[in-house]
Amino acid sequence: MVGQKPGFRDWLALTGAMLGLGLLLQPGMDAGDLAGRVMGLTAAVLAALAYLMIARSGRSNPPATIMIYFCLVAVFIHLAFFAWQGFECPEGWEAWGWTVAAGVAGSLAQGLMTRAYQSAPVARVSAVGYAAPVMSMTLGIFLFDKIPNAVNLIGCVLILVSGVALPFLSLRTGKSSPGSDPGG
Repeated sequence: MVGQKPGFRDWLALTGAMLGLGLLLQPGMDAGDLAGRVMGLTAAVLAALAYLMIARSGRSNPPATIMIYFCLVAVFIHLAFFAWQGFECPEGWEAWGWTVAAGVAGSLAQGLMTRAYQSAPVARVSAVGYAAPVMSMTLGIFLFDKIPNAVNLIGCVLILVSGVALPFLSLRTGKSSPGSDPGG
């Protein structure tokens, strides 16, 4: 879709990261988990499509243009959701402060992510995202005293080695995976 063909290391990284994610999250197979699994998979597919669109449209559009289009799409999606579920306006200065801070942080992150997807191979940029579940677990330790078990920790190591480190090994050795050149 973006003219980049993943190499063996990219597929190895993806496989290792997915195995690590399974060990970290240890999803249950209860009937009550179905909605969560479906929502998680849907979010992952939509995020992947968004990243591919950013990488593809980044060839001919500056980051600001891409951000404006993403914001417009998000506004219409949220308006439809609010029409269906209703809307409650935040009350108080603290709530508005956090809302504005989240918007500014999200916009900054969107701009940096857009620039990253324009500048480097998709497989390498998206590899950094594999660290998110590990960071979430780390926050859970410090904020909620949620202590991981040995299987969770093995999953974290597998995610960090496979999903984050492996795609960058070709950068250190001066070699790149076949077809992973940003030019296409």
